[in-house]
Amino acid sequence: MESVVPATPPGVCFKREIFIQDSFSADVFLQDLWNSVPLEVLRDDLGSYLKVLRSAMIELINRDYADFVNLSGNLVGLDIAISNLQQPLTSIHAEILTVKKVLDDAHSTLLINLSERQCLREQKLLLECLMKIPTSLDNLEKLLSLAKSETIILEEDRSKGNVIGRAANEYNQLQHLLLKCSSGPLMIADLQKRTADVKSSLMKCLEHTLLHGIECRKRDFLQKALHTFVTLDQCKLAVHLVRIHLVHPAFEKILNNSSLRKDPQDLYGLLNKLKDFIKQKLKDVIEISRSFEGLQGFAFVVDCLWPEFYGFLVSDLDCIFAQGNPDLFHKRYKCTMEFIDYLEDSSNRSCNRSVKNDPMFYSLMRRWNLPVYFQMRFQELAGTLEKSLITPFNESSAEKSRSNFQTTEVLLNALVSCFDQNIYLPPLAHRFWKLSLQMIARYKQKISQILFEQFKGTETSNPATSLVQSGSTARLTEMDVLGTQQHQAKFTQHQLVLLDSDIRLIIAEFPMIWGVAWKQLFLLGIQNHKALESAFQSCVADLESVILPKISQLIISDVERNCATRLKQVADIPRLYRRTNKDAPTKASSYVSHLLAGIKDFRALHVNHSELVSKWSDGVIKALSVQYFAAVSDVLTSVQKTEESLKRLRKDRSASALMTLGNGISDDDKIRIQLVIDVDLFVEEARSLSSQPLSELQALLDAVEHARQVYLRQIPA
Repeated sequence: MESVVPATPPGVCFKREIFIQDSFSADVFLQDLWNSVPLEVLRDDLGSYLKVLRSAMIELINRDYADFVNLSGNLVGLDIAISNLQQPLTSIHAEILTVKKVLDDAHSTLLINLSERQCLREQKLLLECLMKIPTSLDNLEKLLSLAKSETIILEEDRSKGNVIGRAANEYNQLQHLLLKCSSGPLMIADLQKRTADVKSSLMKCLEHTLLHGIECRKRDFLQKALHTFVTLDQCKLAVHLVRIHLVHPAFEKILNNSSLRKDPQDLYGLLNKLKDFIKQKLKDVIEISRSFEGLQGFAFVVDCLWPEFYGFLVSDLDCIFAQGNPDLFHKRYKCTMEFIDYLEDSSNRSCNRSVKNDPMFYSLMRRWNLPVYFQMRFQELAGTLEKSLITPFNESSAEKSRSNFQTTEVLLNALVSCFDQNIYLPPLAHRFWKLSLQMIARYKQKISQILFEQFKGTETSNPATSLVQSGSTARLTEMDVLGTQQHQAKFTQHQLVLLDSDIRLIIAEFPMIWGVAWKQLFLLGIQNHKALESAFQSCVADLESVILPKISQLIISDVERNCATRLKQVADIPRLYRRTNKDAPTKASSYVSHLLAGIKDFRALHVNHSELVSKWSDGVIKALSVQYFAAVSDVLTSVQKTEESLKRLRKDRSASALMTLGNGISDDDKIRIQLVIDVDLFVEEARSLSSQPLSELQALLDAVEHARQVYLRQIPA
C-alpha cells in the first residue's frame, strides 16, 4: 500500500500514513485537526493532495494498462473449468468416508477383542495366585511346625534358627500373592483364618527369638531375628517390642520419686543405673542394628529409649525442674544433658533423626526454664558484688586472700564463677559472658566514681594553699574547716595504695580468667577468638590506662599536700631576719627536715610496694619542688623589691649604713643565705629519696643561684 499511495506534498498539515491505516476514520481525522488547523487551510491541503492522488492513479493505469486488459481476458471460461472439477471431487470424498467407516468398525472390534484377552490373562494370573496361596500356607505351616508347637525353642535346636528366615521369605511371597489377589474375588474363610494364624505364629516366633537373644545376650539369635524383621519390613515392630517388654519396665522401676529420694547420688545415680541397663541389655541389639545401614526403622534410641526417658522424666520426676536450689538444679541439668549426649552417641548414625532434633527435646529444654536459673545466679554473683561495693574499702579478713579488699576478692571470684563448671551452663553462655563484662564495668564505674569525688575534693581544697600564701586569716580558717570535712569523706593513703595493688592484681589475673572463659566458649564451636578476647580485654584496659594513673595522682597529691603544709614557713623567713639584728644563718631552717618527712614515713609504711613507692616518691618530690620553687621565687622577688625600694628612699651612705649589721651583711642577704642553705639541704635529701634525676630539683637550684653568689661572697676566703 505504501508503494502505491504517493507521499503528501510538502507543507500540508497531515501525513500519508494517516490515510493508509486500517483504523482510519474521517471523523477522528477532522476532530484531531479541528483546533490546530483552520478549515480553509485543511480544505486547501486536502485539495492539493487529491490532485496528487489523481495524478498517481493515472500514471498507474498508464503503466499497467496491458495487465488490466489481459486480466479480463484470462477470466473467460474459468467458471466452466471449475464446474467440471466439482463432480469428480465429490465422488472421491464419498469413497473416502466409506473407507474410514470400515476402518473405524474394524478398530473397535480389535479393541474389544484385546480387552477380552487382557481380562482372560488377568483372570488366569489371579487363578494361578489363588492356587499358590494354599501351597504357600502349607509350606509356612510346615516351617513353623504349627501342628506340633506354637513356638520354636532355639536352645534345643540351633539349626532351627534358619527356619525363621525361610519362613519370613515364604511369608513375603504369600503377602505378594495376597496383594495380587486383592482385586479379585474374596478368599474363602478358611484361607483367611490360616493366613492370620500363620502371621500370628511367625510374629510370636520373632518376638520370642528377639527377646530371648537380648535376655541371654546371644548375638547370633539377635542377628537372625533383626535380619528377619528387616526382611518382613517390620523394623518398627521390633523397636516397639523392645520398648514395651524391656525398656518401659526398667525405666518405670528406676525413674521415680522414691528411687530419687533413696539414691545418695540423686538423679546422677539413677541415670547411671539407666546406663548400666542399656549396656547390659541393649548394647548388642543397638550395635547389631547399626550394621543395617540405610534402614531408618531400627531407631532403638530415638523411638524406644528416648521417648520412655522423656515420659518418665516429665511425669514421674518433674521435681527435678524446681529452681529452689541452684546448685542441685545445675547438677541435675548437667547429668541429664550428659545422659542425652550418651543416647545421642549410641544412636544409629545412618538414621536421619536424632534426639536433639526431636520435638520432645525442645519441650524438655523449655521445662528446665534456664533463664530463671541464670537470674538466680545473677542475684548470687552480681548481688554479692553490689553488696560489697556499698563499703568498697573493707579490707579482707582471710589470711590467704589474694586481694586487700573484699570487693576485689568478690569480683575475681565472681568472674571465675561465671565459667565455673559447677555454675556455668552452655545454653547460657551468652548471658554469663555478658554478666562478666557487666561486673567488670560495674566495678570500674564504682571505683571511678569514688576517685572522681576524691579529685573534686582535691580541686576544691587547692584554693586553701593560695590563701595560706596570701595570709588571709579569715578565709584560711574557713578553708581549714572545709578541708577537715572533706578529709572525713576521703580515703587514706593506705587505702589508695591497697586499691592500686588490687587493681594490678585484677590485671594480672586477667589471662587466667580469660583462659577459663575461652575454654567454655570454644566447646560451643565459637571461632572468633581474637574478637572475644579484644572485647574482654577492653573492659580491663581502662583499669590500667585510667584508674591506675588516677590512684597514683591521688596518692602523690595526698602525700604532697601533707608535706606542703610546711612550705608556708618559707614566707616567714624575711620576718626572722629583717630588723632583728640576728647573725647570718649557718644551718638550714627546721621546716626543711619536715618537708620530706612525709615521704620517708610513706616509704617506710609501704615497703612491700617498693617499685611503686619509688615512682610515687618521685612524683611527690616533683610536685613539692614545684611548690617550693614558687615559694622561694616569691620570697626572693619580695626581697629584691624591698631592697630596691629602700635604696631609692635612702640615697646617702649613712642611710645605707643603717641597714648594715654585723660583719657587713644586710638583712636581705641573710634572707638569701638562709634560702640557699634550705634549698641545698632539701635538694640533697630529695635526691637521696628519688630513683632518678629530676629536672625540678635543678630548677630549684637555679632559682637560688643569684642568692648563692651573695652567700659565697660572704664566706671568708
